[in-house]
Amino acid sequence: MKIKASIVKKVENAKRPDNKELVSAYSLVVRLPSGELREVITVKCYMGRSASASVIHAVMWVKCADGHWTSGSGHAGGYGYHKESAAIADAIKSAGIDLQNMDNDRKDHWFDLDGTDTSYYPQVFEAITRAAGYRGRTLLVSH
Repeated sequence: MKIKASIVKKVENAKRPDNKELVSAYSLVVRLPSGELREVITVKCYMGRSASASVIHAVMWVKCADGHWTSGSGHAGGYGYHKESAAIADAIKSAGIDLQNMDNDRKDHWFDLDGTDTSYYPQVFEAITRAAGYRGRTLLVSH
């Protein structure tokens, strides 16, 4: 599936949750024409310590090629679906970023990462990198 991202509005909505533990983190790195590596996207996911904790919080920062930032935060709770991707989808929307499925005949068909698992992370993060103004080779790092 080909996904296209659009940064509709650059905002600074990233808010790290208090008293939560880091459970996953992702970075998208791009090689600039100069050969320099630049971290364009940083995503961190947090969850409470309680054994009954069911809410995941996601925070996302995107450094655009023009030097400006856009960022967002989101969360997802409950059971029965992939909460991490849902929280990241919420953070993407909060950061002023829209995603579109370009394989569909209708160009008004939006793509929602919500609950899709990690399988679309590389395509989504690369699409956001392109929307942020970068064209070099990319590498998604999970840490």
